[in-house]
Amino acid sequence: MGNINSRKAPPVVAIGASPVYSVRRIGSRHIVLAEGGGAAATGVTNQLEVLLLSSNLNTSASNLPIRATVAQQIGTDKYSNMNMDVACADTPDKGLYYIACGQDEYCTIYETTGFVGDVKDEDKRLSFGVREVGRLTTDDSYQFALVQRCCSFDPTSRGGRLVTGGENGHVKVWNVRDLVEYRDPRLARDPLLKIEAHTANVDSVDVSPDGRYIVSVGDGTAHIWDMQFGRKVTSLTPPAGLTKGWKVRTVKFTPLGEQNMYLLAAFNQVARTSKSQSFLVIYEFNRQAATLQPKAVQGLKIGETISTLALSQDGNLCAVGSMDGSVYVLETIDLKELHAAPNTHGIFVTGIEFLDRSSRDVLLPRDLALRGALPGPAANHRASIVSLSADKTVQVRIFLFSVNTFLYRFYKQQKMVVALGLLRIVHSFLCINTEDCPLVVPSLLCILDDYVIFLMNI
Repeated sequence: MGNINSRKAPPVVAIGASPVYSVRRIGSRHIVLAEGGGAAATGVTNQLEVLLLSSNLNTSASNLPIRATVAQQIGTDKYSNMNMDVACADTPDKGLYYIACGQDEYCTIYETTGFVGDVKDEDKRLSFGVREVGRLTTDDSYQFALVQRCCSFDPTSRGGRLVTGGENGHVKVWNVRDLVEYRDPRLARDPLLKIEAHTANVDSVDVSPDGRYIVSVGDGTAHIWDMQFGRKVTSLTPPAGLTKGWKVRTVKFTPLGEQNMYLLAAFNQVARTSKSQSFLVIYEFNRQAATLQPKAVQGLKIGETISTLALSQDGNLCAVGSMDGSVYVLETIDLKELHAAPNTHGIFVTGIEFLDRSSRDVLLPRDLALRGALPGPAANHRASIVSLSADKTVQVRIFLFSVNTFLYRFYKQQKMVVALGLLRIVHSFLCINTEDCPLVVPSLLCILDDYVIFLMNI
């Protein structure tokens, strides 16, 4: 870990040991970073790094509302981790997840075996048991040094199905459940489905919320495929004004819409100059008619080129990272810009992710209905995002609510002082009385921190 002086005092919460390429939420209060420097003997570490996020009670040491501490590091030998996805394998309170990592021509699958923690260690209260499951050869043209470029779990399969895209233009669907159940490394693994989707690199893949469709991006185009048979359903047509000189960078399915689905697409100019411009486009996908229609178009600042894109869990917000190190947050449905952080990173943004506002991974035995309502590290904010850059910095940006809610006013009137005092007492009791404590205690300590911050900001 080192110090990096970047522009305009950016909200840096961590600095990676290696270049960081991808970030994903893993549970409600952890993120996992994909890092590495490749097989060359450069001394750069190849690893996955799990960070625990919590509310920052020590405001004298930092003015950042969220702090990050290293929970664990998982070495990946000679393989750099260039792309990644995470899926929950069971209910969140069990701490069981699958992590898919693109490592050269392979996709290595890791699994978490549940939560582990030590309440006596302030910096490592809560982490995961992690072990490698197996490895898929996702790009079978490895003799030409082709590698996996992207991957995405089917959100309906609890990590059982994975979609990958490679430099050979192929999109493949894999049975991860079979790999988990039969872990013999001698077994050859064949994909469930193989689609010759593009003539060059597959730049991104995503799976629809219902698990029925795949959207792939490559050679400047985007196509929607049927997940079951690999049939092309339709292709994305650029809106007026973007038909010549622009290419598709990435496309994401959103959870918005009922009968029809909505997708968010990013367009970059083919020739990048100081005057080039990128656009975000919302498409409506009519499943019955198999058509895609653009509904909204929004251009970014002149000179910006989109490098990465993410959606909030409810789909109402989207975040964009650029090649110039800028970060933008917009409302998804009309692409209205809510926040801009120009050049917040010293170099291009490699990954971006929204944080969870609730703690769905804590199960209270006396009131199961509270699961999902307990606050997470981003509970006091309308949204919080993590952004990464090749300069190794990890930044967290928060966006506050514009108006007070009923909960704010309620505590303001009568309950704030009493509730705050009680929470601090319970917090101190749990910190001191750690003998024979159940594993839920480390998670509750984090939640109490979040409650204290939530009340102190009222």
